[in-house]
Amino acid sequence: MKNFLFFLLFLDTYLVFSQNLTLLKATSQSWTGGHPGTGSGTYYCIYLIPNRNSKKIVIDSIWMKDKGYKFDKFIVKNKITNEFKKKDTIILKFNDYKPGEYNNPVYYENMDTTIKIITPPFEYKGEALLRYFSNSISKYIIIEKFEILEPLAFP
Repeated sequence: MKNFLFFLLFLDTYLVFSQNLTLLKATSQSWTGGHPGTGSGTYYCIYLIPNRNSKKIVIDSIWMKDKGYKFDKFIVKNKITNEFKKKDTIILKFNDYKPGEYNNPVYYENMDTTIKIITPPFEYKGEALLRYFSNSISKYIIIEKFEILEPLAFP
């Protein structure tokens, strides 16, 4: 009986802490609009490799400081989708947009607009916390630091 309980405890710990996504890299790139008043922001890209297909993993949210972003689509093989296969490269892209004087939606029409101010599920050390579900069990990846790319200045 003790062995069985130990096995159940081990299995539960394994299911909660084993990762089904591998973080390849995470980048950030600040940008400024080319016209006065168009705003600025930071593009974020997170590259992941799944060890299961999308029927078993659902990528949900990311938290950074006081902001949270929800995901329902991402990039796989140069397509915007919510499906992937084992060993595909998944790219999560989002934009932390800071409106300018004109705040014209045309300038950020294709950028993430699902930003919500939400509290992360727990305190973490690092720059971001990514949540996904594997077989309906929530799992997390802490992004310690984003690789900073050269800033963009649009004409």
